[in-house]
Amino acid sequence: MKGAADAPPQIRAALRSEAWNLTSENGVDLAAENTFFDAGDIESVAGRDMEMRSYDEHYELEFDSPVYISFDIDALDPAFAPGVSHREPGGLSTRQAIDLIRRTKGEIVGADIVEFNPRMDPLHITATVCAKLFKEIAAKMLSR
Repeated sequence: MKGAADAPPQIRAALRSEAWNLTSENGVDLAAENTFFDAGDIESVAGRDMEMRSYDEHYELEFDSPVYISFDIDALDPAFAPGVSHREPGGLSTRQAIDLIRRTKGEIVGADIVEFNPRMDPLHITATVCAKLFKEIAAKMLSR
């Protein structure tokens, strides 16, 4: 099993708020700039952030190595995806998310969509958006 030190660089997109006082049990600053973590790992992984206030609709995500997409559905604005536990206004529109997926260049080897909370989605709006994003990612994977 690879550790975080072996992981490829990661990008977090559509950030809208700062993380404060996030420290692990081992004293590692989990909110340190350009630091990311694999689930189950506490070792940092190289990466970079793209905040919504500096979002560029022409930004292309290009990767030379295989890519795994973990799409946090709460990156979308609550107007487009209300079915999340922690709503934060100012996020991506559904169209911006689809365009970001379509502009990703590289071999996508897997993906997941996380942070969906069905209890907060009585009209199934977010479930429909998750299905659409899954379909877009799958189409991108099959197009190579």
